[in-house]
Amino acid sequence: MRTFNIKFVDFWDGFDPRDNAIVSQFERYGKVFFVDREPDYLIYSSMGSAHLGFDNPQCVKIFFTAENVAPDFSACDYALASDRIQFGDRYHRLPNYAFTEGFKDLADRPTLTPRDLIDGRKFCNYIYSNPAPNPIRHRFFTELCDYKKVDAPGVDHNNMQSLDDRWPELDRVQKKERFLKQYKFCIAFENSTYPGYTTEKLVQALVARTVPIYWGAPDVERDFNPASFINAAHFANLQDLVAEVARIDSDDDAYQNMLNAVPCDSELIEDMTTRTDSFWETLLTQQHQIARRRPRYGYSRFVESRNAKLENASPLYLGARRAKRQLRRLYAQ
Repeated sequence: MRTFNIKFVDFWDGFDPRDNAIVSQFERYGKVFFVDREPDYLIYSSMGSAHLGFDNPQCVKIFFTAENVAPDFSACDYALASDRIQFGDRYHRLPNYAFTEGFKDLADRPTLTPRDLIDGRKFCNYIYSNPAPNPIRHRFFTELCDYKKVDAPGVDHNNMQSLDDRWPELDRVQKKERFLKQYKFCIAFENSTYPGYTTEKLVQALVARTVPIYWGAPDVERDFNPASFINAAHFANLQDLVAEVARIDSDDDAYQNMLNAVPCDSELIEDMTTRTDSFWETLLTQQHQIARRRPRYGYSRFVESRNAKLENASPLYLGARRAKRQLRRLYAQ
């Protein structure tokens, strides 16, 4: 049986390096050992730069991000991200939404009746903690509140009891789903607009059987049925978008049709699952020395080493004057 010495760095707070979908892929092909130094496989994300300090020439570096960050193939051997690019067997598009609980069931779900859809439902919700997204999200919240009150249990624009204080028997994802089910609409705006970058925000609303009001990836309709959500990109301004929400809010038939539209087809789900498994099989069944794809010599190797030195010269670690002097010397090399 093969053995894999692996390490995770630069992930978000709360990430469990010992229990996640990536570890599960490694475990399909051998025994996994978690090491602190000289890993054979370094899996890193976009929340830090510790990966630059791992300069072992034998180390295979795998970049994974759930953010709107494009991979740098001079820094990694393989990457999983949301960009719609091709880079041989070194890249696999795996958007954030693919990890959302319930995504794989979206192509086959029961039809809701008018009583299921209308009775007792509140208007709309807004659940966010990030106070500094693209300003369009704040503007839309304000505009929609002029039509009807939007409930906001999150940190941003909070106007009601937090979800953290509700349903103690449920985890955070379950709490959010139960909350969303109470509403006709959900504001599902991304932090930014970026091709291919569709996160859990859209899928969580679709799973909860509420209509998402979406803004974000300009190509979102390549993955999701436009009949199943309100796409802000279709409207010239926010006033027109609010008018469309108001129209559907007052038309039970239109609302029912949108809520019962199939969000995505089974081919998308099956293809993404198949391609994900194929990506990992190709990577993890190769001999380790072949899996390393970053050049060992030449200018690319120089750039990788220079970036590691620049990280060590960051003003976060050095005094400002010393950092400037060291940066000038490094750039002069």
